[in-house]
Amino acid sequence: AYLSAYPYSCTEQIVSQGMPALILGERPEFGMVKAERGASLAKLIAMLRSRQNSDGGFGLWAANPLVDDAAAVHAVHFLIEARDRRELVPQDMMTGANNYLRQLAGSEGTSLADERVRAYATYLLTRQGVVTSNLAAALQKRFEENHAKTWTSDTAAAYLAATYQLLKQDRLAEKLIAG
Repeated sequence: AYLSAYPYSCTEQIVSQGMPALILGERPEFGMVKAERGASLAKLIAMLRSRQNSDGGFGLWAANPLVDDAAAVHAVHFLIEARDRRELVPQDMMTGANNYLRQLAGSEGTSLADERVRAYATYLLTRQGVVTSNLAAALQKRFEENHAKTWTSDTAAAYLAATYQLLKQDRLAEKLIAG
């Protein structure tokens, strides 16, 4: 109820509104969420489509070149979750989103927060079956060189550990997640 009545409608907020309906809609004890799920998810996916720019990223309020990378990656995560749950996500939309993820994951951030978003993007690509070994190794090197004291206790390490786990690099994954 709180998320349904939330007064803001930027990309980050609408995805945050839709994620519970998407995830909890499969749980029978959340009947109300399930009843509203279909229409609200289709509307959300249509809204995201209208905010997707030609590079595949998502603007906060409209499709434009100004993209908040964290919100855009969060939107792609929602689309992946929706597709995994057999919701209708247009293939061209996913193709564009994955092109955006590849570009972002292959670039260098200027802060730990920037690099965390790149780790998140790398994880999402890997989750879809893309081999991201080179991206993960380059990211880990940048973490170790630029954020040696802090990155292993950051969410970035969890994204990278999950990436390594999906890539069947279990020792690297276990070492990272232990931190």
